[in-house]
Amino acid sequence: MLDRIDRYLPAVLWPLVVLLVTWATWFVVTGREMILPEPETGKNEPVKEIPSAVVDQPVLEEMSADGTVRWTLYLDRITREEGAVMELDQPRALYRLQSGEVLDVTGEFGTYDEEAGVLTLSGGVHGAARQAAFGFVVDRMVWDSVQGLLTASGGVEIDRQGLRFSGEEFVLELGRGFARIEVTGGIEITTAPETLAELE
Repeated sequence: MLDRIDRYLPAVLWPLVVLLVTWATWFVVTGREMILPEPETGKNEPVKEIPSAVVDQPVLEEMSADGTVRWTLYLDRITREEGAVMELDQPRALYRLQSGEVLDVTGEFGTYDEEAGVLTLSGGVHGAARQAAFGFVVDRMVWDSVQGLLTASGGVEIDRQGLRFSGEEFVLELGRGFARIEVTGGIEITTAPETLAELE
């Protein structure tokens, strides 16, 4: 076999053959590495910058000066165009108040204006803070991170430590926790049946 190769292949060309075989081997090995799929990362990981595209299950966070998380926003999907307000699907926002309490708010849809720091949720918005025995249902909620105000409107129903308030709008200053809740427009106050049962 080698005699036949030596007969048809001069000794001068052997280095060229070795070089070609080495190059082909390197090309196959590195080529396979390039086409191998990258490992999948976990869903709902925090991101600092949202690209101008549709992103599934991202997480947005805002940090305070001392490094603690002020709020976290979980999403099924976010759609963003350059310089435009982000559109959110199935948003869930967790607000960490200075008192240590956490206000958990969910909605069907939402928008987030990154420049103004304004988050808007709509479509059956529900909020709850278990430690403060506080909950609400509204049609629309706007959170202004610059002013620290949460304003909710449309079909307002608030449950606060056994008392139920209904009205057209309520404002909550997140910096003061649940110490001051302002409800306006056709206010009605009732006592939850569970509270009456406790008093009997």
